[in-house]
Amino acid sequence: MSAEPQLFRINPENRESQKIEEVDFANLGLQEPRDIQEWVVANPSILGEDLLIIAKEFSDFDRTNERLDLLAVDTSGKLVIIELKRDDSGADVHWQAIKYASYLQRANPEDVIRMLAAYKDISEVESERKLKQHIEVEDIELLNNDQRIILASHRFAPEVTSAVLWLNDQSRTEDMITCV
Repeated sequence: MSAEPQLFRINPENRESQKIEEVDFANLGLQEPRDIQEWVVANPSILGEDLLIIAKEFSDFDRTNERLDLLAVDTSGKLVIIELKRDDSGADVHWQAIKYASYLQRANPEDVIRMLAAYKDISEVESERKLKQHIEVEDIELLNNDQRIILASHRFAPEVTSAVLWLNDQSRTEDMITCV
């Protein structure tokens, strides 16, 4: 029995299964910003939850030129840093995302409203309305009461999974970082 995960396509008409070979996105000519990022923007639930994307390629950090892939808000009002890697996470993707979360910890609700307004090219009033519709809390002041991270990749390096498991054990409430 193989220890590696296997993929199958099921035909519902004849109920037959067909093994599908795993391929890397790179071998298919797919790229992180042009393809994968746009899939997530068009359908954030691909990451397994209800997210509102509020920024793409965000780089408006104080005293650094770093740029995160996607920034979202979950239904509880937390900022969600989304870092995408095409086929392999590399050994430091968690550290990269943790830095972004630290940069955003002081963003206030007005900052979040402005981020969405700039990203969607809408007024701040419309942005606030969209955010209020999305979050399950009544008070807009609860926006960014915490941050969390989603790392999305085909494969994760053991350095990443080990650190993610340890950090999540230390947080004691909910997972601080999710690997998809």
